Amino acid sequence: MKGKRVVLFCISLLILCPITVTKYCVDGGFDSDNQGIPNILIPSEGSYEESLPIVISNDIDFANQAIANLWDGNGSVSNPYIIEGVNITTTGTFAIHIGNTTVFFEIRGCLIISGTAGIILENLTHATIWNNTIQDTNGHGLVVGESNGVKVTNNTVYNIIGVDSAGLYSFSSDYCEYSNNTIDVVNGWGILADYSNNCSITQNTVNEVLHDGIRLRDSSENNITLNVITSGTSGIKLGNSHECILVENLVGYSLADGISIEVSFNCSVIDNVLFESGSYSLDVSGDSTDIITNTFYRSQLQGLRCQSDGNYIEYNNFIENNLAFSEFATYLVDVGSNNQVQGNYYDVWTWPDEDEDDIVDRPYPYSGEKYDSEPHVKVFQTYLMHILTKPRLIYPNETLAGEKFWGMTQIIWSVSSDTFGHDVMYNVSISADGGFHWSEVAHHLSETSLVWLASEFPESDEYRFKIVAQCIDGLSSEYITGAEYEVKSHTLSNPTILAPNGGETIFGTYDIRWNEAVESWGLPVTYTVYYSQDAGETWSELISYFEDTTLVWDISGVPDGDQYLIRVVARSEAGITSWDVSDSVFTISRPNITMIMVAVVGGVVMVVMAIYLLKRR
Repeated sequence: MKGKRVVLFCISLLILCPITVTKYCVDGGFDSDNQGIPNILIPSEGSYEESLPIVISNDIDFANQAIANLWDGNGSVSNPYIIEGVNITTTGTFAIHIGNTTVFFEIRGCLIISGTAGIILENLTHATIWNNTIQDTNGHGLVVGESNGVKVTNNTVYNIIGVDSAGLYSFSSDYCEYSNNTIDVVNGWGILADYSNNCSITQNTVNEVLHDGIRLRDSSENNITLNVITSGTSGIKLGNSHECILVENLVGYSLADGISIEVSFNCSVIDNVLFESGSYSLDVSGDSTDIITNTFYRSQLQGLRCQSDGNYIEYNNFIENNLAFSEFATYLVDVGSNNQVQGNYYDVWTWPDEDEDDIVDRPYPYSGEKYDSEPHVKVFQTYLMHILTKPRLIYPNETLAGEKFWGMTQIIWSVSSDTFGHDVMYNVSISADGGFHWSEVAHHLSETSLVWLASEFPESDEYRFKIVAQCIDGLSSEYITGAEYEVKSHTLSNPTILAPNGGETIFGTYDIRWNEAVESWGLPVTYTVYYSQDAGETWSELISYFEDTTLVWDISGVPDGDQYLIRVVARSEAGITSWDVSDSVFTISRPNITMIMVAVVGGVVMVVMAIYLLKRR
């Protein structure tokens, strides 16, 4: 295996001399005043001492060149050789190539321009490379090959134009530290590691690279922490690299995934913020990965795709994911098995929380029949990026497009969460013309609801609502409904009673009749009919939820009287009511029957019944 690695390394050096040179530059990225991306300041060549390329092949060669060039130090741990302040500009060779040494040395404060590669370290130990600027090389900016314990820190690597080159390339080198380097504009990878184990890759800034910001291949037990990576294919990508730890990295504007873990087992992905990914924020196909307290923000596809087994996914933030399709679609894809998904925050799934325990009262569904049983109401805090989640409208929500409003309506929205833990206030605005003009109806609210008197606004079917959340630092986020709603006068005409409407005398059965109550929104109307036998002092119900406008009344069980009234109450499906009462009292009276004997014929008594109707009083 050792021999194979040497052959691969030699091949990698040969490709540093391409036939053609292509410069690659990704449009976009952070502006100069954005968080985490410093301006690249290339120092003036006049502040350096001109030098020819430096090639050192062993310890004796190092000692001889140190004497010849008046380099400080003697190669000991307490007094290392120091190559400092030189400017090497070359076209056809390496600028600095040091190999096969065991002495202690530093390369610091140098400027290297062009050349087939910047600095090449091969088969050595005890090297410290710091505070150098390497730019415009046709191959890798800096290479550490077959070397252990090398420290590369605080260097600026800029405009590496060689095809498939790396700003920093580590080959078969263990226990190395690559820290605080700025790598910007590379026609390949930012940091590439092959067969390199137990290394620390920390606090580097990588921006505008053709391939991946940090790429590990066959490199295990590495710590990748506190890096800022923007504008690459993938921000961080692992292949066959096991037990690596990825912590507190800020990764954004990736063309593909923010972080991709391929066939790499027992890795930990913790406290990272992955934003504006062209595909998934995190794509995992390695088993037994711990995915904890990360923030997946504004990815074109889901925040997380899990294609492996036995992973632990907890306390992560999923915010505005799946933008290419619908932000309301599922934020998580799990096609593996035995993955534990619990207690994450999903910004579209934050209500209801009736018991106010910060756990949503309904599980979050994903990947068919799978559920996160304890989705959180509020976002988990992170110091890496200040995000204020959108206050989403709960009522009236997007499914109620075309809903009509009149009178008092309660507008309800979800809690907006701040990743810095700031307090949040809300402003509410309403538009009657589809969003062209807005009227603020509430300002600086701490609650998440508002009673809106729609009847005070002009009638229109183009109403939209806008909720703006703002934290104490001035960061704001807003939610505008895509649906449009209607404000329309909501009335229900009276069910005018036609009969009995006063003065009638009735008995037996009787048709109570009234005019239909007209509902201005066209909603269904039902009727409740009452009668009073004491001129309205008390009322008895005859029928409720009646849908017709004629009711046959059997009055056989009702006592006679002359103080009767009828009342009809109409109720629309929306709950509004109207009513009418007989204009005056009417009478219920049964007829008197008088029998008079008029003759006796043949022993038979003939009876004539005279029927006298009671006169109206």
